[in-house]
Amino acid sequence: MVSKENPRYFSFSDGTPYIPLGMNLCFPRPYFYDGTEEEGFAKLENQMAQLSRFGGNFVRIWVGADFFNVETKSGECDAEKMKRFDHYMALAQKYGLRVKLCMQHFRSVSASEPNTSDANRLRNQFRQPAYSELFKNMDEYITSERGKNLYLNYTQNFAKRYSNDPYVFGIELWNEMNTVSTKIELVQKWTAEILPRVKEQFPNHLVMQSLGSFDSSRGIKNYKLLMPMQSNEVAQVHRYLDCGAPFKICHGPVDIFCADAIDFLLANAPGKPVLLAESGAVNPKHTGPFDLYEKDTHGIILHDVLFAPFFSGSAGAGQIWHWEWYVANNNLYWHFGRFAKAVKGINPIEENFVPSRFESDGIRFYALKGKKTLLLWIRDAKNDWRSELERGQKPRKLSAVSVPISKFIGKDKSLSIFYYNPWTDASGKLKEKDGKVNLPEFSRSIVLKLELNEQ
Repeated sequence: MVSKENPRYFSFSDGTPYIPLGMNLCFPRPYFYDGTEEEGFAKLENQMAQLSRFGGNFVRIWVGADFFNVETKSGECDAEKMKRFDHYMALAQKYGLRVKLCMQHFRSVSASEPNTSDANRLRNQFRQPAYSELFKNMDEYITSERGKNLYLNYTQNFAKRYSNDPYVFGIELWNEMNTVSTKIELVQKWTAEILPRVKEQFPNHLVMQSLGSFDSSRGIKNYKLLMPMQSNEVAQVHRYLDCGAPFKICHGPVDIFCADAIDFLLANAPGKPVLLAESGAVNPKHTGPFDLYEKDTHGIILHDVLFAPFFSGSAGAGQIWHWEWYVANNNLYWHFGRFAKAVKGINPIEENFVPSRFESDGIRFYALKGKKTLLLWIRDAKNDWRSELERGQKPRKLSAVSVPISKFIGKDKSLSIFYYNPWTDASGKLKEKDGKVNLPEFSRSIVLKLELNEQ
């Protein structure tokens, strides 16, 4: 739930904080799957187990993906297919993962194309041929009472099973609904009507909407229309490293574009938790997974996606998309454990963190100032995906970085100072001198935790 004490963060019903740490794990294999059900679940369970092993507590599923697709007739769900979905939820419970249910993702109601080439099947993934004889187009589907009722009948099938399930994080109406074949104003109207009706079906869970990658000026309008809605309980954003994106910020360092996306949501959807719900890297204009993923064996993109949002004021770590091409293929699950260690023992609800950041002498400082704690994520500004993956430069060793902590806490605090290096898993205690702290040698990034006590 949204915390009653501090609506910028999540809590369980007993008030204890919940910091989402996980990834999109929407279906086995990217986009479509030809293996057996057993093979598909073997893949999913292995990934869930690895995520849980390293402290993960969250996954997202596309309920309408081919592997699950329980809707065999318009608005009706197949009992045997629902057992497959039940299996996914049982695995989530086994590994302690809360699940965000993304209910739909199709973009048109046109019939599937007949040939079975991979490109064609990819396009068909975003069609709903079961509706092709019922509706002329998506406009009719989302504006007609018949279309709305079909959607709500569909979601009610899941409400009957999971409306009291504590392993459901929340219900997401649609994946990137601005990408469907209709106008954003119709999407806005549909979302405003459907959100509270789905909330009635799932009174004990969060309800939310999602939009496509925030990579152009058009996205500003879309996000401003939908994310501040009162019934939209979580403000989410999708943003990728994409050198074909109109926004130049999406071509640059991952931590900067992640932080910028969170800044935008905090400013335009105040008073609610915000999440970077999809991120990663793609070839220009989303033409496939990033060609340089195979070189990112250290996981520098994943590291920034996890850390930058939270240290910019998000309610949780950023959530990576390419779970198989990138995370699994490069065995990067350990990064989730390093984020978990960096925030261990932190109660963001009580702290009521105020985020800030600045850059000095080639170092970016991301700060979260709370009532009892100051957290700092300190990032080498001269190290990014271009330097390591494109140019093949090793990260530099920084051995003389001094942090001006008085800039963040003033002179009226006594404190204990701890560091944590998420790249080496090293930690220790440091001392302040003349309002500054000298860091141990590190590469790429390091975290400081200052325990503050009123004098």
